[in-house]
Order: sequence, then C-alpha cells, then structure tokens
Amino acid sequence: MLTKEMISIKGTREGLIIVFDPNDEFDEIKKSLRNKMEAANNFFKGAKFTFGQAVQAISSQQRVEIENICQQYGLVPFPKDSSLTGEGKNVKPFLKSPLLNNGLAEHAWLVSHSLRSGQEINCPGHLVIIGDIHSGAKVAAAGNVVVMGTCSGTVCAGEKNNSQAVIVALSIDKKSCLVIAGVNNEPRVSFNNPKNQALIVFLEGQKIAIEPYLKNK
Repeated sequence: MLTKEMISIKGTREGLIIVFDPNDEFDEIKKSLRNKMEAANNFFKGAKFTFGQAVQAISSQQRVEIENICQQYGLVPFPKDSSLTGEGKNVKPFLKSPLLNNGLAEHAWLVSHSLRSGQEINCPGHLVIIGDIHSGAKVAAAGNVVVMGTCSGTVCAGEKNNSQAVIVALSIDKKSCLVIAGVNNEPRVSFNNPKNQALIVFLEGQKIAIEPYLKNK
C-alpha cells in the first residue's frame, strides 16, 4: 500500500504552491518538506513559492518555520498580496528550470503525484513529475522528462524526434522502459544506480546511455 504524501508541490507560470494538510503533525510536515526539498537537489532553487489555503489553519510562527525551510533551499517567498492560490488541478504549466530552457519551457508541465499502473500522461513540451512512475504507468513528452522519484514504468522523451531530449530521475528500475526520440533501451542498458544521486538518460549515437546526472555538471 502506498503511503500518503504529506507535502505536494503544484506549479503555475508564476511559481510553486506548496500544499499540505494542517491536521497532520506539524513536526512531520516540516520533516516531509525537508525531505521533498532534499530530493529535489536544488531543482527548485530560485523559484517563487507560496502555500495553499491550508496555511491559514496554522499559526504565524509555524508559517515562518516552513517558509524558512523553503528559503534554506533557495526558494523565494511570493508576495503575500498575490492571487496565486494553487487550489486547482494538479497538472499545470511549470516555471523555467535549467533542464527546461531549450525553447519548450512555456509548454512545460508539472504533475505533483505518483503514477500507478494503467495511468498515462502525454505532454507537448517538458514534463516534471514529483513522485514515482510505477510499473505499468507511461509518460511521454516532446521535451525532457524529470522524475523526482523512482522510475519503474515507461518514459518517452523527445517524442517529436528531439534527439537532444533527456530523462532525469532520482532512481531508475532496471526493468523500466526508456525511450528517447524513438530509440529505446533494448537490450537493457547496464548502469549503476548510486544512492542519493540522480541519473540522466540520453542518446549517445543511436543508443541509450545512462549515467549519474552530476557527472554532466
């Protein structure tokens, strides 16, 4: 059984909305928020953020505490008079990011939950998933795909013959199906999956290559 995600992050063109349940233990909310920021590995650095309506149910001191956590990871508080509420759907246009800066950023999307078997998402630009892609789930994007979790399903990047597209994930199951510009990882590519280090999948000639993301930095 999948455990409840205590913190979810939604994206808009203006920035991020961090959503939580005020009925959860506050210390657990803070812990979950830190874990989410750690897993993001500076991906959200520089992004503006605010909280969902649940923030009205906690004390001002508690709000300061969770704002401080976000700022420690490079996020910037959104003006308090903003109309950014984030109470809509959980798939929205996403903000610009170092991985989303090749002209498709205005069509980048964020999904703030894991995908289970049978679920499928098709995106006309870049795609960011905050959660896992379980076996039997499939995502496809014209641009890059970033998975803030474990990839065990099918991921297709560069759907419109974009051979420069990449897939980045915090962890990749060796049974997952990875496709870039129509080229898949058959036969399965051998690779190491270092703990706490993201992986990047890209085309090397006409073959899929997988290596630690930071190696490219």
